[in-house]
Amino acid sequence: MRLAPDVLIERTHLEARPPEARHLFHIAAVWHRAQADEVLSHRSAAVAWGLPIYGGVPDRPEVTVASGVRRGSSRTFIRHRSDRPLLPELVHERPVTGLARTVADVTTTRPFEEGVVVADAALRLVAGPSAAGGDVHAVARLRRDVLSEIDAMRTNRGVARARRVVEFADPGAQLPGESISRCTMLRLGCPLPRLQHRIESISGRTYYLDFYWPGQRIGAEFDGMAKYIDERFVRGRSPRDVLRAEKGREDEVRLELAGYGRWGFDVARRADMLGPLLRRIGLRW
Repeated sequence: MRLAPDVLIERTHLEARPPEARHLFHIAAVWHRAQADEVLSHRSAAVAWGLPIYGGVPDRPEVTVASGVRRGSSRTFIRHRSDRPLLPELVHERPVTGLARTVADVTTTRPFEEGVVVADAALRLVAGPSAAGGDVHAVARLRRDVLSEIDAMRTNRGVARARRVVEFADPGAQLPGESISRCTMLRLGCPLPRLQHRIESISGRTYYLDFYWPGQRIGAEFDGMAKYIDERFVRGRSPRDVLRAEKGREDEVRLELAGYGRWGFDVARRADMLGPLLRRIGLRW
């Protein structure tokens, strides 16, 4: 598979990898063509920071240059211009816009849902691995820094939308499907849930629900494929063991709730499907 005019890669190295990993290969393949003043930015910077992308990675790496530079986009790079200092950080040994600047760039240039996926993941990154909220001070600091970056932009394009994204973002969303589910709930006008709600089951085990509506004792979860194939969730278990554990977990969780449901990406992104499902499990609005 050709990544660049002078770079080929064995197809099997890419096919089984997620889009973000393939984009990192693409960046590595063409970075020797980047100029010294170019900084990886926008969705490409998000990928470098380890953030997920919803809606597709760019077909070429995105970079930012100073506003006075005349180089435009090419077959190799998508180039953005900025009249503010970029203050890059080294990530994977390449200059990349800082985390707050990256989130600001994505949320001002991409649709609301795409921005929420990146903003949720960025807040989760600084919050740390704890399911119970993590470092709240780091989360608040990053939120302030992103808003400051947005306010410093000398344009009105996308700024109002970006502020809404940052205010809506929540580090409790652990997967893009959870972020998209919340965006669809926002469109539906239903009550927004508490994320990663702690449940003590009858067996004494502790579980965390993706979504919980405390006033109605309704719980729900996004049932993405990651929990069956991603090593962070699988932890060396076989698919059968993962499925058995999920079934046992669900049986215990249901005992603590008045209503429970789960869905995948096909439902998460569609209000006409998620709305009826939420009503069917008992959510009222």
